[in-house]
Amino acid sequence: MNTWKLTIPLILKKIKANFLERINRFVVKIKLKEKEELAYLPNPGRLWELLLPGKPLLVFKNKKTSKLPYTVLACQKDSNYILLHTHLTNKIIKKLIEEEKIHFWKNYKVLREEAKFNSSRFDLILEDKRTFEKLILEIKTCTLFGKEIAMFPDAETKRGTKHILKLAELREKDLRGGVLFVVMNPEIKYFLPAYHIDYQFSKALVEVKDKIEIRAIALKWDDTFTYVKKIKELQIPFDFLEKIEDKGLYLLGF
Repeated sequence: MNTWKLTIPLILKKIKANFLERINRFVVKIKLKEKEELAYLPNPGRLWELLLPGKPLLVFKNKKTSKLPYTVLACQKDSNYILLHTHLTNKIIKKLIEEEKIHFWKNYKVLREEAKFNSSRFDLILEDKRTFEKLILEIKTCTLFGKEIAMFPDAETKRGTKHILKLAELREKDLRGGVLFVVMNPEIKYFLPAYHIDYQFSKALVEVKDKIEIRAIALKWDDTFTYVKKIKELQIPFDFLEKIEDKGLYLLGF
């Protein structure tokens, strides 16, 4: 199994802490060396399944000019650390594409970050090195999962629904749109939209499946949460999703 180093902030000195409570969407109280501190949480998701009292965290120290002394990097679940810092997900994916580690985009290069199309801003523009075809890509961090299934979103996301529909509109301009769901749990096998949390997003994703490229991957990290050891593409059972869309009900052993 090949391992490679990511030349991004995951090589920062990581500090172990414990979660105490969530003050608001972006601020949490943590316990660090028997002392309570406040930390920035760069993740707007609910994270109810992950942020439980006493849960082990990885944090890093902020610059002295920052409003809060620490930033949350990851949360431990079972034997794995789950990346909570959504701002880093884009950097990770960009690096993996540049190093040709994502097999289905092995022949692509990153042209730009934070590109604006149709009054919406998307994460990356990729270009096929052989055909020069461009792919406008949106990246979503997925933190809601059970034993083998990951789902997105974990809270209603009108912005996410808008992105999906805007990506589909690019086809009318002879452009390709795509969305990549990134799961930080190597045990996951399947990805599904979370109908029970955001029906509009889930419905939109299934409706545009033939107009945009939809992918999902799971990442496996080393024990120090510095190296990516493995990338696994997840199955997205669209045939099943279309059936439950018709019936209006689904049940999962989550």
